[in-house]
Amino acid sequence: MAINLCLRKIRGKACTVENKKLPFIAFLLLCLSCGLHSYAQQDPTQVFENKLEVYLMRLDYLRRDTSSKIKQDSLLIVNTQMMAYLKKACIHQPALLQDEVRPADSAGVPGPGINIVTSDDNKLRIFCWDTWTGSNQHHFNALAQFAAGNNTTRIKVFNDIAGSEENTERGGTWFTDICTLHTMLGKTIYLVLDHKVFGSKGGTHAIHAYTIDKGSLIPVPIFKTNGKLQNTVVVEHDMAPYGEWAEDDAYIKLSDDRRTMFVPLLKKEQPSRPGKDSLDNAKKPVVVAVPTEAEAAARDYYIYRFDGFHYVYDKEANKSLK
Repeated sequence: MAINLCLRKIRGKACTVENKKLPFIAFLLLCLSCGLHSYAQQDPTQVFENKLEVYLMRLDYLRRDTSSKIKQDSLLIVNTQMMAYLKKACIHQPALLQDEVRPADSAGVPGPGINIVTSDDNKLRIFCWDTWTGSNQHHFNALAQFAAGNNTTRIKVFNDIAGSEENTERGGTWFTDICTLHTMLGKTIYLVLDHKVFGSKGGTHAIHAYTIDKGSLIPVPIFKTNGKLQNTVVVEHDMAPYGEWAEDDAYIKLSDDRRTMFVPLLKKEQPSRPGKDSLDNAKKPVVVAVPTEAEAAARDYYIYRFDGFHYVYDKEANKSLK
């Protein structure tokens, strides 16, 4: 009898302890469940945007900081971290290509110093941003994310100021647009436009042709000029005093159907309008008016026609040019 009584008491105490633990365990399970549910509900693209916003805010803060003695080192570290994050995200999150990405601050103002351009078929996107490591010259980082097939994405680094990539350059390029073109055989060509600033010396406007083939983003020689095929056309221009371009308009233009290309023939003249395309607005969104055939002839543009495979110099349309 005594032994049975002791056993009942011990079991009763154990049950009491277990009963006290049950509410606490249930609470923990509820918190864990809510946390997992909340995590699952997070939009991956929103998380990506938020992360970019944090990096851009850090860069913006550092570039305005005039008191720090290690400012350049700090900028380099943050830019390196941002590049590493973009590489990882662009490879492991293929769905990003299908979503609009617009990092902004709490007031909805677009993130400072970054431009994100995407092809209209959502198979190529380029992220480029001002690293704020230059003094007179802007130094840009640039990374492309592109569809590689089988719901996978790959990357191509166009420029990394850390110098960790082959063929990288210190200044880099500010990418402004991606236009899509199809050849007669159905091959998709991506026409990538960029703008480069050489401090107070001038700069370039360029157009590059790429295609995605066997999981790689490769250059395509489709511009036929001087009897040769090349994948890039570049317009170099000087700069007048006070940061104004010496030419009135140095932008390469494409017609709406992408089948006509206008390359400006530049003249070394003073700008007709103050503040035209200055260093301060070099990174602002570009709205380029495409000239008519008559305007192109009057303003001296080289005209190229797309014949289904290449852009070919139109001798008849350009016969008035000297």
